Amino acid sequence: MASKDKLVDMLIDMGFGNNKAVRGLQATGFKAKVKEQKRVASGKDMGEIKAQMAEQEIRKMADLRRREKEDDKIAKARVLAQIEADKASRKAEKEASKAGAAAKVPAPAPQPAQPAVRKEYTEARLQIRQTNGQAIVHSFGVKEPLAAVRLYVEMNRTDGGAGPVKFMTNFPKKVFTDDDYENTLENLELVPTAVLMITK
Repeated sequence: MASKDKLVDMLIDMGFGNNKAVRGLQATGFKAKVKEQKRVASGKDMGEIKAQMAEQEIRKMADLRRREKEDDKIAKARVLAQIEADKASRKAEKEASKAGAAAKVPAPAPQPAQPAVRKEYTEARLQIRQTNGQAIVHSFGVKEPLAAVRLYVEMNRTDGGAGPVKFMTNFPKKVFTDDDYENTLENLELVPTAVLMITK
């Protein structure tokens, strides 16, 4: 234990006055110094305990990480083994089917596909593009001739044109002749819908 004078000098260095330092030491009977020493010692012990706990935590984390890596390796190996087994089974199936196909009698020829049943339409919805780009849309009976469409357009056109009109289609590309105007919309394959354009 330090002497009384050394303790007084230490307290004065800490900023206490001489009288206060002496009175403080007398009042505590040097017990404060002993308590401080115990506190410092226990603080060191606590620091060591915390360091040990931190070290244990680090070890636990490292062990956990190592185990996870090992588990990942095992799982990856299991998946790769499964992939190889699948490849082998597919290869075996393929070889078996080749061998079976070579041994089989040729299969009978497939029956010709039945022609699609053609739906019967009663109306043809036509969109007629005028020379100014505007459209006239109207429905006509499938048995009506193309001349009836021409008459309807001549009466209802809004592009400012006058006189007889001629039609054409883009898909398939076709310009209708005078004979076509006497034919029905059904025979001209303008059913169920079609786009006609007025030619100049």
